[in-house]
Amino acid sequence: MIPLSEPKITSADIRYVTNQLKSNFFGPGKTNEEFSKKLAKITNRKYAITLSSGTVALTIAALAIGLKKNDEIIIPCYGVFSVINAFAAIGLNIKLCDINPENGSMDASKLEKLISKKTKAVCFISFLGNVGKDLNRVESICKKKKILLIHDGAWCLGRKIKKQIGCSQGDISITSFSVPKIITTGQGGAIMTNSPKIRDRVMGLIDQGDKNWRKKNNINSIGSNLRLPDLNASFGLSQLSRINLSHKIRRKNFKLLNRLLNNKLIKTEDDDYSFQNVLLVKGKKKIIDFLRSKGILATNQYNLYSKLNFYKKKYNKLKFPGGELWASRAVYLPFGMAMNKKSIIYIANQTNKILKNL
Repeated sequence: MIPLSEPKITSADIRYVTNQLKSNFFGPGKTNEEFSKKLAKITNRKYAITLSSGTVALTIAALAIGLKKNDEIIIPCYGVFSVINAFAAIGLNIKLCDINPENGSMDASKLEKLISKKTKAVCFISFLGNVGKDLNRVESICKKKKILLIHDGAWCLGRKIKKQIGCSQGDISITSFSVPKIITTGQGGAIMTNSPKIRDRVMGLIDQGDKNWRKKNNINSIGSNLRLPDLNASFGLSQLSRINLSHKIRRKNFKLLNRLLNNKLIKTEDDDYSFQNVLLVKGKKKIIDFLRSKGILATNQYNLYSKLNFYKKKYNKLKFPGGELWASRAVYLPFGMAMNKKSIIYIANQTNKILKNL
């Protein structure tokens, strides 16, 4: 069975985690601090703060930039459920924007028409790792309209397009360390910003309301405990040390699979590799069922938020041509770091077989 996303665990990873265990300190502590500093450097940010998940990172990011209940935020209409849930959890008024059918990211040409006097923020998701023109246009619109921008860079950590660096844009950016990502800590995430005020708000929100409560034995606001332990951070540190190699491997695997599939995989705006292997094809269910019968865990990974049971009543009457195209045709093929050439050839052969017979 070829899983959708299997991470590659190296002897270095085992050594880093083993050394942390031997230290008898599991954190959060110095290892977490080192991980955070290196994340700030790789994202060209002044500050990076690690925490328990990418979903939590989005919620905390919204609170840290000053959003409060009933404030309006615009997000893409299609994607992982954690995005809409992260903002709905704190009572934000969420408006949906259609996606660019060519790459799955928010369609900047549709965004400006959606912005109202009530709009406080926009969340741009670097879908498949995209950090190209759409993100630049969204950032430009937000600056023009004086609207806050949250950049969800869960798929673009360590990615570079000319002078652009993944997770470096927006008033605040987040990334994720869940299992499918370029770096995984099992679960985990990080928030990046250049603002010391936003940094301090984040640190308070994830650590009992006050980043210095241990020294003062007192707090100035309400917070929780959402920090990333040193044990997880040690795993992340090991992978961060080889992130350029990981991107190189992922790029090589994408190019091989795409060539074998006659260039049918979706690419990002820079015409580089997509972090997930996506086909936009008719007969989605038939293709997924066939591939799974052959031991390939292809899947229907995401959906339109307007089709989710909990959000139907609010959004179901809205039309999203780009999102509807992806929801009806997107097939996600395995893309894990642990995939080898033999698996890639097998996936391509079986996929071409079913595509030929449709």
